[in-house]
Amino acid sequence: MTRAMAEAVEKMALAQVAEKDLLNVAEKSSLKSVYIDVVDGKTTSLFVLPILGLTVLAGASPEEKRGWVDGFTSLGRAFQILDDLKD
Repeated sequence: MTRAMAEAVEKMALAQVAEKDLLNVAEKSSLKSVYIDVVDGKTTSLFVLPILGLTVLAGASPEEKRGWVDGFTSLGRAFQILDDLKD
């Protein structure tokens, strides 16, 4: 869990830097990919981290963990996209 927390903090920091450069993406065709990377780093990692911890505590199999992580990744992305649209 300590490693997962450290990785989440690192993703958030890197995504914050990437977000500052989001409007300056040279190739507009890669804008969606860069945006999703920012969302995954800043928001999705916070949605996934507690779920990952719960799956570890519950002794979930790797397949079960992946299912939960994938589901909360989608939820985190949807949350952030809706929040950005509101802004």
